[in-house]
Amino acid sequence: MSGVLRVEALFARLRTAEWTARAQLVSGCADDVAKIERLLERPLERAREEAHNFAASFGAMLDDELARSLRNDAFLSIGMTCAQAVFANADLRAHARFRIYAGALRTGEADIAARIAATRLVPPKRPLPRMFAIAHLDFDERVLPGAPESDSEISDWIVRLRTSICDELMARIDVALSRVLACGLERLAAVKTRLDLVSYERA
Repeated sequence: MSGVLRVEALFARLRTAEWTARAQLVSGCADDVAKIERLLERPLERAREEAHNFAASFGAMLDDELARSLRNDAFLSIGMTCAQAVFANADLRAHARFRIYAGALRTGEADIAARIAATRLVPPKRPLPRMFAIAHLDFDERVLPGAPESDSEISDWIVRLRTSICDELMARIDVALSRVLACGLERLAAVKTRLDLVSYERA
C-alpha cells in the first residue's frame, strides 16, 4: 500500500472516530439537559433564602425611587449569583464532554500528522492547524426576571427565575454543542485538504 493510501486509511479511521465521538457528545449533552433540574435545586434554594432574608432586613421603607432601586439591585444580585452557580456547574460538565470530543480528533490526527510531516511537503512543526478552541457556556443577565413588587411575590419570582435560568441554559448548551460539532467538521475538512495536497504533490 502506498504512503498516500495509508494516510487515506488513517483519515477514514479519523472520520469514523469523529462519528463515534459526535454521537457520544450529543447523547451526553442530552443527558445533561435532562438533569438540569438537579443543577438548579441548591442554587435556587439559596436564592429563595437570600430573597426572604433581604425582604426581612429591608423593612417597610417608603415605596420611593430609592427603595425600588435598592430592591431591584438586590434581586438582580441574587438572581445572578444563582444563575452563575448553575452555569458554572453545567459548564464543567459540558466542557469535559467537549474536551473528550476534541481529544478523539486529536488522537486520530496524530498518526496523520506524522505521515504528512514525513512527506516534507508541509512545515514539519505543524502539519495540521491548531486544535479549535472549546466553547464555554455564558449566561446573559438580561433574561433574569425583574424584582418582585412585594414580599408575597417572592415565591412566584423564584419560579420565574428557575424558568429563565433553565431555558437559557438549554439554549446555551445547544449553541455550544452546535459550535463544537461544526468545528469538528471543519477540522476534518482541514485534514482532508492537507491530505489532498500531499496526494497532489506526490502524484
